[in-house]
Order: sequence, then C-alpha cells, then structure tokens
Amino acid sequence: MSKFAIAQRLKGLPTNSIWEEMTPLANKHKAINLGQGFPSFAPPKFLLEELEKVLENSEQAPLAHQYCPVRGNAELVGQLGKVYSKHFSREVGLPNLAVTDGVTQALSATFQAFLNHGDEVVLIEPYYDAYYQDIYVTGGIVKYASLQPSTESADQWKLTRESLLAAVSEKTKFILLNTPQNIPGKVWEEDELQIIAEVAKEFDVVVIADEVYMYLTYGKPHLSIANLPGMWERTITLCSAGKTFSCTGWKIGWAVGDATLIAPIAQIVSYQTFCCSTPFQIALARAMAKAEGNGFYEKFRGEYAARVDEVCEMLAASGLAPVKPKGGFFVLADISNVDPKHYYDPGNTSQAKDWQFSLWLTKTIGVCCIPVTAFCKNDSRPLYDNYVRFACCKPESELHAAAERLQKLHDYLR
Repeated sequence: MSKFAIAQRLKGLPTNSIWEEMTPLANKHKAINLGQGFPSFAPPKFLLEELEKVLENSEQAPLAHQYCPVRGNAELVGQLGKVYSKHFSREVGLPNLAVTDGVTQALSATFQAFLNHGDEVVLIEPYYDAYYQDIYVTGGIVKYASLQPSTESADQWKLTRESLLAAVSEKTKFILLNTPQNIPGKVWEEDELQIIAEVAKEFDVVVIADEVYMYLTYGKPHLSIANLPGMWERTITLCSAGKTFSCTGWKIGWAVGDATLIAPIAQIVSYQTFCCSTPFQIALARAMAKAEGNGFYEKFRGEYAARVDEVCEMLAASGLAPVKPKGGFFVLADISNVDPKHYYDPGNTSQAKDWQFSLWLTKTIGVCCIPVTAFCKNDSRPLYDNYVRFACCKPESELHAAAERLQKLHDYLR
C-alpha cells in the first residue's frame, strides 16, 4: 500500500486543528462552549420565511432546486450587484461577482487561481487559521506581519509600516487583510488601510480583503480598502451570509472585484462545486433586499454590541482583563491576573501558556475559550500567549451561565 501514502503537500499541515481539540473537550467536560464562533440561535425570521416560500413554491418553480450558473443564482447576483454598487460607488455587475461555497471556498479558489509554486502571501497575525492551510497546499509561501497587542482595546493592536515592509518582497502576490479582524476585533482605520494600499501599489501586490464581519462594527464605520484610490483594480473583496444572518451552515459567500480578478476565481469554482445551494441563494437574495429597508442591520449591530458589553463585564468581574472589540463576534481577555502555577507547565513546549490555560479553564471552570496562539506562527507565541478568545454569539442563557462559572476564577488569581 506504499502508493497510497498521503500526498507530500499534506505533510506540512497540522494533523488536527484547534477546533478538533477544544470542542470535543468542551463536550466531554460539559463546558459552556464560548470557543467556536458560530451562533447557537436561529437565523432571522424573515430569512427563514423566504426559504419557506421557495420550498412551498417548488412545483411552480422546480428550477429553484437545480444547478444555477457558476457565478451564482441570478437573483442573488443581482442583489449583490445593488449592494456593492452602492458600497463601492461604481457599477458592480455579473463580471465583478462570483458566488462561492462560503468564504472558505472563495479563499481556496483565489489561491488556486493565482498562486504559482513559491509565490508569497503576507498574513497579518493573529490570522484566521484556514488562511495558512489554503496557501500551503497550493504551493505558496506564507510571510507574516504582526499586530502589536494592547490591553486597552482591539483598535490599539497596531500594524507598523516597518513590519509590513519586512514581510513583503518582489515574490509577494497577495496581502490578506481581515477587516474587521477576527482577532482581536479590530476595525481598521483609513490611515492604517492607506499604509497597506501604498505598500500594495509599490510592490504590485493584490489585497484579499476578508470582510465577513462588515456589518458588525461598534461605534465606528466599516471601511473597505477597495474604496481607496487605485485599489479597486488590485483588491478582491470577500464576504458571506453566515455571520450576518446567523446561518453559517448555509455556506454562501462571494468574491467581488475587477472582472480580470474575478474571472479566474469563477473558473476554479466551476471545476470544484460548480455552484452552492440554489434555493438557499434565492432565499438569501430576497432576505437581503428586505434587510435594506426593515432596519435589520441596525438591530443586528445593537444586539451584538449588547452581547459584547455583557461578555466584557463578565470577564472583568471574573478577574480577567477584556480587550474590548470594535467589530466581530469575539472578545479577547488578558489572562495575566490568573496565577500560572494553577495551569502552566513551562516544560510543555508544545503548548503555549494561553493554550494550556484554555485546556485548564475548560476542564476546571467549565467554560471553553480559544488560545490566540492558535492563530499565529510559533515565533510569535510570546507576543500573544497572554490572550484567549471568547465568542459572544451565544444566547443569554449560555452567557449568564458562563458568567456564574467564571466567578470561580477568583480562587486562582494572583
């Protein structure tokens, strides 16, 4: 069976992910899972009603259950065109759009469409863990620019021009930007985006802007780097329905950009999944049209802002130091006040301090969080190993129960 050994490209990847470790551990210890970032409540009613209508009308519209065009169902493509024409102040139509099986596929298809062996991609750490794997399996090389952490707020985590320039070279093909950034919940300012844009233009680099949290900002606007001068032609903007409409299992995402950048992505999609679920696309298109006029986005932001405040208060009351986010689903906490003698084995070099803390918290306190060092290169562990991540996208009952359990942390503080 020697011919059936795994491919060489898989040997450089981790054999298991943080999710495969923490979620089963949370289940085993009956911990409240504030680790993985998926909502544990239903999507908005008006979205589900649109899906019901599509299903009820199946006899009259049977094509709603068949393959749709590679670029996406016409209703969804049309609605996305309206949304992004307004957002980018330019005409955005079919040549500028590709609907994908979530942003996960959009990323994979982008790298497969453009990366040659040895091409480099700059990640801004802490980064979403799937980024590295997608780049690696396509033969790309990952370079890193690090946000400098701060306990004050997520927006004080800063990227310096020097750090970015140290990561970029003539081999760089992409800079991958997440805004709002999953970790630490940073909403990028225009002057910060301008630094990235200037470097991209200087080195003839394309920016991939992962904007899945674009509707989740607190007290400040979301800015797209593609709106900066000279950046539409060198930006691929990605987004999805999952986070905004609490339907991560629907797996509907999209790529938006100049036609010359989107066409190769659509070509790859045509040879992968060809299309994602047609009835769900139709329901989403109709719900998005309603959301533009029914106040959904304002209500959505308000509800999550209240959850963020609640989680920050919960963490502070337990003795942890929350790093208040300006966007996204998550709150970071500085664990420095917890005495490491209770959870940290310095001889265990395979797991950083925050990783050991997360395991201990899940087993001992009954609340599951995620270590930030799961989202950076090994050399950057000392920069981030005082921080863990808690998800806010949970119902009130779970957040209240987690707050009660976390009070037990007072027995372990310095």
